[in-house]
Amino acid sequence: MITFDFGGPQAVPDDPLGWIEACHARIEARLATMGRLAPHYAAHGADAGIARAVEGIVRYFDEAAPNHHADEDVDLFPRLRRHALARDDARVLAARDEAGAAHGPLEAAWDELRAGLLAIDAQQGPEPQRIEAFASAYREHMALESSPILEAARRWLGPEECREIGAAMARRRGIGPDGSAVFIYPRP
Repeated sequence: MITFDFGGPQAVPDDPLGWIEACHARIEARLATMGRLAPHYAAHGADAGIARAVEGIVRYFDEAAPNHHADEDVDLFPRLRRHALARDDARVLAARDEAGAAHGPLEAAWDELRAGLLAIDAQQGPEPQRIEAFASAYREHMALESSPILEAARRWLGPEECREIGAAMARRRGIGPDGSAVFIYPRP
């Protein structure tokens, strides 16, 4: 079994739901780092530490988060919808629809927050209220995805569906079946 270490819990293509949970853990780590930006700025100003933290946060939300949303919107949610309809499970359908609908607003909120993070300098520090609003919305979103969505997916998805989802997730990241990079391109 091939595993990928992206700085946090390991991702395993054979367990795409675990991979999604690992993405949630990495998102939470970035949100926690964002929460420490204002106190760090108050104590140290716009130093190299804050620059590194912002760089890592921006890289994650610019590159990994869109892949994560696509994993769900393109590969997981349509399959989950079919299963929920077959079981007449309105609770899971509603949660899936709400989670999918939240991706656009979260991405728009990120775009606004990103500009503020990149503008941190000696005259302007982080905006704690905007950071907290973003973090709160993202945490609420991940909680919805964890329960009931991932719980239902664990019960309903079969091994073949999981293999297909995991393979699509790996391809989306430019990872071949053997773990090698298959296509790397610069992000705009």
